[in-house]
Amino acid sequence: MPVIVVSRLPEVSAWLHALEQGAADYCGAPFEARQVRWVLNSSLAPANRIAA
Repeated sequence: MPVIVVSRLPEVSAWLHALEQGAADYCGAPFEARQVRWVLNSSLAPANRIAA
C-alpha cells in the first residue's frame, strides 16, 4: 500500500526526507483538492494495474 505524505511543510528537505523514508509521494502546502486527487490517482494506478 503506497503511503502519501500530506503536510503543511512545503520545504524540499521535508519532501526528500519523506521519499527517502519510503513515501510514494508528497503533497506540501499550499495545495488544492485537485492536486491531492492527482497524487492519489497516480500512486494508486500501479496497484490497479497489478490487480487487473
